Amino acid sequence: MKRYLVGLIVLLCATASLGDDASHHFRRRPVRVFDANGAVVGDLTVFNTQDGVAFTVGDAVTVVPIRRVQDSSHRFSATDFQWATAGGARYASADCSGDPIVDYRSGPRSSVPVRRGTEAVVYIAVAGPMQLLTVRSSSNADLGTCAAFASPQQTLGYPVAAQIVVTRDHPEPLHIGY
Repeated sequence: MKRYLVGLIVLLCATASLGDDASHHFRRRPVRVFDANGAVVGDLTVFNTQDGVAFTVGDAVTVVPIRRVQDSSHRFSATDFQWATAGGARYASADCSGDPIVDYRSGPRSSVPVRRGTEAVVYIAVAGPMQLLTVRSSSNADLGTCAAFASPQQTLGYPVAAQIVVTRDHPEPLHIGY
């Protein structure tokens, strides 16, 4: 009788441990990106070795990259992130105004993120093949400068089809969690 009861207890414990899916649930929980207000921006995703969040505008899906916040002493935060932007952007205008030319940098649909002050804007390319476009200036986001070219240059890229002001809807700093 004792063997029967011990066997029954072992069977119940084994069955109960199979019913507990806490370990399975943990593996299925998506890692998410949250904005400064605590709202979910989306699931953390990786595209082309760049961490980011996928956004859909119309029929275009692009991945907007994120990076760790860095202070004025060049130290990185352990917990705070911001929308990553291109180090520089190229423009058809001579004064870095208007939409930038989108190159092949990121996303299932090519896009280029540009920061102007505290505002981060993602410019999404038109559908179709690259086009030969004229470049007259380029900006350096880190220095906040614009350099006009002595003579226009030709480059392959895409005109802009849409844009997203990501900092307006999802203010920084961003956080990663479950």
